[in-house]
Amino acid sequence: MWANAKTYVDRPVSEVVRAVPELKGLTPETSQEGLASLLGHMGQSCIDLLHHTPNLASREVQLTTQRGVSRTSRGEFVPVMSEARSDRQEFGYLLLFRTAEDTTELREYRTDTHGRPIVNTRSQGGQMTVGFVSEWLRLLPGNQAELRFRYLGREEIDGHKTMAIAFSQVPGQVRYPAQFSFDGVLITALFQGIVWVDASDFRLVRMREDLLAPRPDLHLNEMRTTIRFADVHIPKAATTLWLPKEVAIAWEYKGVAVEQRHLYSDFRLYEVHSKIVPQ
Repeated sequence: MWANAKTYVDRPVSEVVRAVPELKGLTPETSQEGLASLLGHMGQSCIDLLHHTPNLASREVQLTTQRGVSRTSRGEFVPVMSEARSDRQEFGYLLLFRTAEDTTELREYRTDTHGRPIVNTRSQGGQMTVGFVSEWLRLLPGNQAELRFRYLGREEIDGHKTMAIAFSQVPGQVRYPAQFSFDGVLITALFQGIVWVDASDFRLVRMREDLLAPRPDLHLNEMRTTIRFADVHIPKAATTLWLPKEVAIAWEYKGVAVEQRHLYSDFRLYEVHSKIVPQ
C-alpha cells in the first residue's frame, strides 16, 4: 500500500513545488550537509515548546465547508454540487499537559459554554476533527527515527525567514500511526509533509501534512493538514508563548470534499480543579 509512494523527500524539488503551492517562493538548496544539525535544533525547539507550555484554555471557532466532487482523467477535482454547504461552530478549547515517568503527554478537549467536555459533536456536514493541533509532536527527537527528511531550501513565509524541510513517515517504523473514523470505518494513515523552521531560532512557523499515498481502497483520496504558529500573549502569566493559532484540514472521501478551519483565540491559563471525564 505504501511501498511505492512518491514522497516529497524523493521527488524532484520542482515537482514538490508544483504539488505544494506554499513553496512558490522557495530558493532551492541541494546540499544536505547541515541537515542533521538542523534537525537537532528543530527537535530541541519542539522540546522547549512541549515543556514550557502550561495548561491553557482558549476559544475555538470551527468553520466547515463541503461540496460534492468528481475527478477528471488528470486527477483534478470538478464540483458536482450547485452550492457548497457551510457550517460555523464555537467551543471552549483546552490544551492540557500531563507529566509522568519522564514523559509529557498532551491532550486536547472541547467544552461547551459551561466547561463540560464535548464528544462526538458534529458539524452540519457530519464532521468533527480534533487532535491535529499536536501533529508537530512527530518532530520531537524521540520520534524523528520514524521519519525521513530532506532539506529543500530557504523561503520567507508568514513574515519569517525560514528553512523548509520535507519529511515522510517510514512504513513499518511508525509506532502510533494516525487513525480516523469515517462512516464508522477506522482508517489508519501515514503522512508526508513540509515544515518551515525559523532560520533565527528554529521555532516551527508552519507545518503541512499530506497522505503518504491515497487510499482508494477506503475511498480516502486526499487529506491535508496545515498548522500555523504565532506568538500568543497570556495576560495573567505576563508572558508570550509560541503556539498553534490556526489549523486547516481538507479531505476528500467518497466524492465529498471537506475543508475545515480551526481558529484559536483568547488564550488563558487553565487551572485543573477536577478530573475531566467526557460524557
